[in-house]
Amino acid sequence: MEQQPLEEGKGSEAMMCSICLAELLVGSQATRFPCSHLYDEGCIMKWLGRSNTCPMCRQILPNM
Repeated sequence: MEQQPLEEGKGSEAMMCSICLAELLVGSQATRFPCSHLYDEGCIMKWLGRSNTCPMCRQILPNM
């Protein structure tokens, strides 16, 4: 998992956290999984307390 500040992407599609469905704003902290799915940092930390998979594709995350 990689935590990073969100940068403005190419294209007009807004990025959203698939857990809380909030728009991920440019400059906010986001977490990118190895599968490339992107989540709001607060939401994904709660998720990871219950599961070690990606909420979207269920890819198992490597142990940290």
